[in-house]
Amino acid sequence: SDVLNEGNIIVLFANIHNDTLIPQKIEQAIDENFVSNENIEEQLMSCYSDLCSIVEDDIVARLIMMNNINGYIAGHKKKIRTIKEEVLAQFRFLSFGGDTFAEVLSNGVEEDDVRKWMLLDAYFNFGEKNDIFYQVVPGFTESGKGFAEVYIINNARAAIYFDVVQTIKKGIQIKRCQNCNKYFVPLVRSDEIYCDNIFENGKTCKQLGYENKVKKDKVLSQYRKIYKTQNARKQRNSHIPNIDERFKGWAAFAKKQLELCQSGKQSLESMTAAISGDSWMKEGAVNADDPET
Repeated sequence: SDVLNEGNIIVLFANIHNDTLIPQKIEQAIDENFVSNENIEEQLMSCYSDLCSIVEDDIVARLIMMNNINGYIAGHKKKIRTIKEEVLAQFRFLSFGGDTFAEVLSNGVEEDDVRKWMLLDAYFNFGEKNDIFYQVVPGFTESGKGFAEVYIINNARAAIYFDVVQTIKKGIQIKRCQNCNKYFVPLVRSDEIYCDNIFENGKTCKQLGYENKVKKDKVLSQYRKIYKTQNARKQRNSHIPNIDERFKGWAAFAKKQLELCQSGKQSLESMTAAISGDSWMKEGAVNADDPET
């Protein structure tokens, strides 16, 4: 995707840095593509293509390759080894930088935290560069005719710098998934502990985390089993007037029973008996479990 939310550039490079195989593959791709002093631009594009397939993200590949590499090539046309080393150095810098700030931001950072900002400025040496340009452009915006704010970012180092600044300013806290141990940016709740990356068998860490929690919790497991049964009853009896509202009423009641059981104010057996019935859907309903009702 060409659209990234705040924190995602940091996370992308941090996760590459912490992977056991991807950095090796990237270094190998760079080493294999830059082989001669001829047609360096073509070698650069070939390397970019390989990086896209390795990281499965064209934005990351683009950032690795954009850090003034073209200008560097223009000044070192006859030094292929030097160019290769420069590309490798940029990748190592970006991945290490992403990991450094992902760790800092995962612990939270306030906008007035002077020490963190000093680290940020020192690491990227931003004071000696002019890599981010800001423009206000008259034009149409989402809310109607007005002005659009445009940031022009000239290299990958500045892209990470800009991402860090925006992440801090907007109070976004990067998290580390308790299942796969990768960094991620919470999309719904700030206290999320699992990411939405596919982990195994087509399921995300968030789905697997919830399933494991259910397996470990007999009360919640029983509640989910009954919930699925009642939801199936609702689906089979969609002809009953206001069946959706009836189900919502039962669900609210069942959740209260779950909370009572989890707090120790009600036994598992009592909760099961209270929420397993089908009286909530009566009034002429055809219950598939008991054809005579």
